[in-house]
Amino acid sequence: MNTFWEKIVFWTKATIFGVVALYAILFVAANWGVNVPDIHLIVFPEYKDVWMLKVLFIDSVVSIFAWWLFWAVYRTVRRIKAAAAARSDATAASAPAPATPAPPSSPTPSTGNNAPPSPQK
Repeated sequence: MNTFWEKIVFWTKATIFGVVALYAILFVAANWGVNVPDIHLIVFPEYKDVWMLKVLFIDSVVSIFAWWLFWAVYRTVRRIKAAAAARSDATAASAPAPATPAPPSSPTPSTGNNAPPSPQK
């Protein structure tokens, strides 16, 4: 820690981490013996008096997983849209320009029918 600002950053992080750790310890200690009287969830189909910390832990894990899944789907859809847009841009850029017909070097006589011209002798 060479500079004054590095010391401030270090002690700020240490203080915040300590306060969060102290809060977590107090939260667990205050709720250690607390039970939820009756719960009707898929995770607890037939339990009475479920431990509250167990319910909170499962709830937090499911919530974190749900947010991760939501953002994974969102990023995937966004990437698919970007890839489709890039593919359409690349297709439009690589498409050959429409060919323009070359002007005839000499006018051909029109016979009125679509028969090929007769050879001249």
